[in-house]
Amino acid sequence: MADLFIDTTTVKAWSTGTGRYSRELATSLGRHNTVITPDQSWNPQHPTSPASSENYHVTLNFKLLANQNNVHADACFFPNYFMPPSWPYPSAVTIHDVSFLTHPWFYSRKMSNYYRMRIRHTVQNAKFILTVSEASKRSISDNLRVPADRIMVHPPSPPLAAGDGIRREKSPYLLYIGNLEPKKNIVRMLEAFVRLPNKNGHKLLLLGNLWGPRGWRRKVQHLIRDSAGIEYKGYVPDEQLSGYLTHASGLLLVSHVEGFGLPAMDALAHNIPVLISRDPALNEVCRGSGITVNECDSAEISGGMEQLVFSEKPMDSNTAMHQRYGQKRYDDKLDEIADRLASKTAWFFPTDISSSDTSPLKCNEVKTSILAAVCYAAVFRSGINVQKLYLALGSVSISFDDFLVKLTDMIDTPPGLLVNTNGVIRLNDETHYLPHEKNQISDNAAVRKKHRNILKLIIAIPWVKGLYYSGGTAHGAGLHDRDDLDLLIVTAGDRAWMTYTAVRLVSRLAGAGTSVCANYILDEHAHEIHWQRDYYTAFQLLFLKKVALKPDMPHIRYCNTWMHDYFPNGPEFKKKTVNTPGKTRGILRYVNLLIMMVWTARWKKNGFRSSDGGLLYDAHRIKLHTNDHRPNVSRSFSLLFGKTLTAFKAAALKQSSEPLKDAADK
Repeated sequence: MADLFIDTTTVKAWSTGTGRYSRELATSLGRHNTVITPDQSWNPQHPTSPASSENYHVTLNFKLLANQNNVHADACFFPNYFMPPSWPYPSAVTIHDVSFLTHPWFYSRKMSNYYRMRIRHTVQNAKFILTVSEASKRSISDNLRVPADRIMVHPPSPPLAAGDGIRREKSPYLLYIGNLEPKKNIVRMLEAFVRLPNKNGHKLLLLGNLWGPRGWRRKVQHLIRDSAGIEYKGYVPDEQLSGYLTHASGLLLVSHVEGFGLPAMDALAHNIPVLISRDPALNEVCRGSGITVNECDSAEISGGMEQLVFSEKPMDSNTAMHQRYGQKRYDDKLDEIADRLASKTAWFFPTDISSSDTSPLKCNEVKTSILAAVCYAAVFRSGINVQKLYLALGSVSISFDDFLVKLTDMIDTPPGLLVNTNGVIRLNDETHYLPHEKNQISDNAAVRKKHRNILKLIIAIPWVKGLYYSGGTAHGAGLHDRDDLDLLIVTAGDRAWMTYTAVRLVSRLAGAGTSVCANYILDEHAHEIHWQRDYYTAFQLLFLKKVALKPDMPHIRYCNTWMHDYFPNGPEFKKKTVNTPGKTRGILRYVNLLIMMVWTARWKKNGFRSSDGGLLYDAHRIKLHTNDHRPNVSRSFSLLFGKTLTAFKAAALKQSSEPLKDAADK
């Protein structure tokens, strides 16, 4: 189960296609996950929550800007083209179509320019792009230059369930469902119905809101008013649509462009024939079950309508629609997407190292974990002392005494993969270590002593509430060629960026320059890390060294109990009850945001963006690793551990076969 933030501000009291998409998405994901939604927005896990009355663009661009409300989530879904600026968590954003690029004449210049500008941000920052059809995927890839492997196709909704069956009209009718807007080819559709010579007693019912330029709307209104047999029903709730579909003679959807075509899917799921345009997405949905016409030819559209009103051939499309777009398939695909988006642990460090192994290694899980932890330290060209090695064991829980027995056995038993040098455990292979390693402890102490005065100045900053050594400064690796001071700083609420600026300024004035590396800055409301919950991050947190904590500030480990999944032998991770103050108010909160915008604009100019490698930030948290070492560490660890594990397996197999050989000789 994951904590998923889903933007449901498009779920209104009256439902558009996008609103229905958002509602179905949140409902499906809420079956197996905790769903978090924006304030004053609909939430599927709180049935009494009202439909959103918030303006979508105001919420997205201002209220969610830089995660001001400090949402904690494992992953996020934004169902309507865009994601908020400076959003910190891995996100999937749905681009339904790119008609604002392929058919810009159907939109105002203002809207087209806005979509062009904001869609660029989406493409650069979203982890996944979702879309609703293969046709839309091709169009997105071609027009936005998005690699096809970043785009995932998922239908907008399962088909509408069968309704109450109540006949909505006494006379037969054709049906149009959806917003009445220019790109839907409404005027030509109405004109084609008017010119139909024999309507066979049929009316045309229009269900949906009337949208578009004022002059165009007037033209549509006049056509409806002056034409016999055309009735405008206005907006009809989804729960009533099935009743209309059940008794319709056919559905009309001759749009110039569609991303999917929900009404066509719903009609075919009710065994109702459909008249569609040549649009690729509509033909993908219908797969030959619809009557396709040239959407620019009124006579051809009239001919298609004539086929519908005189057709007596029963449809049998219900089964096919539910097989392709049914609820189970919809849920399974969405769960797969959510799992991929929220996954933080599977790719880095094996959590169950020997579970798939049938060799004697199966009874040596502790030893295998010891090898893994030593190999991980060796990736940084460092050894690891016995106490740290015990804490860093992954996947197994064991007492310290039993651990020492296993470790001693590994050191004393051929092929001697490990060596103990003055309490530091290393691989028995000098190629993985630096000649300066023996001096790392003294180097580490020297670096801390050198920067003692600058640390006092940083602690004196009024917004600093906690200070830790992190990275190489904490565990002594990599100090041979640099004397940087790696720090994790905890600040007062809504003061992260002000503190970052103050630290930079103090460092400059004290002559430390870039030697003081504030790699992590978290405000007191953002103690719990939701992004990058992997072995790498857990290892960094586990071996932080406390410099100073002001009163009532808990150690950061107490706020990250998920670390126990990686280090069951680590210190107790019982979450302490912390009296966390409420959200801060006042002008300094906005000063903090303003400072963030200045810094991030500078970083973007230099080619660094949030979620690029190791750089992550929002209003409450800053992670400054412009070079993300995780991929290289992961590759190096996998190669080294694989090689070492192969040698260990060979030795274990040889050892287990020797008693049998001795027995045979006797």
